[in-house]
Formats: sequence, C-alpha cells, structure tokens
Amino acid sequence: DDHIAVDGTGFRAIAGGQGTDTVAILGDAVDLNLSADAPGAITGIEVLDIGGSGNNSLDLTYADLLEVADPIGDLTVVGDAGDRVAADLSGGGFAYDGVEDGFHVYSNGTERLLVSEEITDQSIVI
Repeated sequence: DDHIAVDGTGFRAIAGGQGTDTVAILGDAVDLNLSADAPGAITGIEVLDIGGSGNNSLDLTYADLLEVADPIGDLTVVGDAGDRVAADLSGGGFAYDGVEDGFHVYSNGTERLLVSEEITDQSIVI
C-alpha cells in the first residue's frame, strides 16, 4: 500500500505497486486533467484523493481510467464539497449503479469508477 502525495501537476510518473495505492493532491486550485497534464503518467493507482487544502478538480476519460487503474480496473475518487470531477466514460459501456458505501458507482462489468458523494460537483458522461 503506497500513499503518494503531490502538490500540483508537476510530476513525471507515478506507479503504484501491490495493494491499495493512493495519490493525494495536497494543493489548492489544482486542476488535474489526466489526458492533458499527465497522459500515461499515473498507473497502478486505486485511489485518487483530490481533497487537498482547497478546491481541486479532476478530469478523466475512459482511456485514462484504463491507464490509471490498471491492472485492477477500479478507481476511487475521494474529495470534498468544493472539489469537482468530470469524467467522459463514453464508449466504455458504463452504467450508473447507484450509491454504495458513500460513493456513486459507474461500472461496465469490468472497470468501475467510484466517486465520493461528498464531491458535489460531478459531471459523469456514460
């Protein structure tokens, strides 16, 4: 289990190992766009914590989910009311599975995206 803390988007590569690995955004007003800022730079991570010290945002696509959550296929995003998550999962066969243990669950039978209910600004395209 690895816990990797970053203060922005200026990292080169983050690779998780076995167990549950977390990348935590420590900064404020960080907009992490996995396709634009870090294509392929984060792999093997099960949890992205965008809570930080202020309002942060995460943008990802289905391709990003496959890269980040490889090989497990599940990505959990945690944060708080001031944070934002935008995900375009179109083309991946995703459906909204409801709320489970405080997380909105989007699944296609193989991969899952779980987004904390505490993140009130969510835009998920399935």
